[in-house]
Amino acid sequence: MFIAKLKSGKIISILHSSEEVIDELKKKGPFYCPSCKQELILKRGKLKMAHFAHKTTCIIKPEGETESHLLGKKKLFHWLQRQGFHPRLEAYISEFKQRPDLLFKWKERQAVIEFQCSVIPSEEILKRTSTYLKHHFYPIWIIHDSLLRKSSFTIHLNHFISQLIFHKKNKAAIISFHPQNEEFIVYQSIIPFSTNRALTIANKYSFNETFDTIFEIKPRRVNFLPYWITVSESWLIQRSILPGARKNRFLQFLYQRNLHPINLPWEIGIPLPQMHLVETPPFEWQFYIWYFFLYTKNIGTVIQKDELSRCMFHKLNQYVRFRPYPFITAREKFQPFENYVSFLTTLGFFKVMGDKLIVKQKPKLLSNGNIDRKRRKQAYYFKNKERILRFFYLTD
Repeated sequence: MFIAKLKSGKIISILHSSEEVIDELKKKGPFYCPSCKQELILKRGKLKMAHFAHKTTCIIKPEGETESHLLGKKKLFHWLQRQGFHPRLEAYISEFKQRPDLLFKWKERQAVIEFQCSVIPSEEILKRTSTYLKHHFYPIWIIHDSLLRKSSFTIHLNHFISQLIFHKKNKAAIISFHPQNEEFIVYQSIIPFSTNRALTIANKYSFNETFDTIFEIKPRRVNFLPYWITVSESWLIQRSILPGARKNRFLQFLYQRNLHPINLPWEIGIPLPQMHLVETPPFEWQFYIWYFFLYTKNIGTVIQKDELSRCMFHKLNQYVRFRPYPFITAREKFQPFENYVSFLTTLGFFKVMGDKLIVKQKPKLLSNGNIDRKRRKQAYYFKNKERILRFFYLTD
């Protein structure tokens, strides 16, 4: 911490203090945490920044603070100041007992930044986010880039990381900051292909970029379909051969109906926007839509659109799981399913009439789905490239 309270009640900051000032300040102790009221120790070393540390665990933020956390807070504070914001560092909000790293006003709304440098339970992130929103504060989670497990086009999307996703309208991104390199990296177009892995596009920004540039979320238009074909095929093959496959609920559903995943058509498992809202792998939840609303229906069947909503949210609630985002509405949760139905409509399977869908074409299973599979799938995606990518262009 850079902020402390003296016994007199005066609040002091050592953010810009020289070594001499800090040495003099040490004589004025004891120091107390403005949030939890517990005693603090003023630490100053040759290699580490001067800071206050709790003698015991803080009940407000029990995870403590690393050197990277202190450095990141300091640099983010100055970054906001340079752009005309008036941030408050480590401000304690007594109304609901939270101490965000930074508090400032953004677009006539109180906003907070939490710079996360260590892994904490996802339930804690969910709790803090919900508390901020309940009291009309806009929460922004920024993660230290070193905590992300990633490769060229993929990112590990576990419960902890997924809770840090920044949402703005119909766009989503993971905002990371590397204080030592003074660099922001924004991971956009997050498209899961399994429960905990996703394709993503990383955009790097220097420390001189503006707040609006980074948080506007304008993804580059990149054709990621070749990568999707590779990772989605790998997921599907592994799903069938992993230990415990016989007990997998999805595979059991297939086999009980004499269906094999390798023979399911290419229109199942399509990358679409907003899929990160659904924790269930896209191949699975898209199959359920395909099966219940196409495969088992006759041509000419009329389907009320709210039937799809009831099916995904109620009938299939044991099969389809959502990620717990407190600020996502039911309408927004439904968007991935609506996108998929729209995609099937562009292929001619449905005709839309107001709030109804009419089945116009019966789907077909693949014959010899394991033969020449890669080439056939590539040909399908090449043919439908614009149909798929247009969904992402419309959300840019």
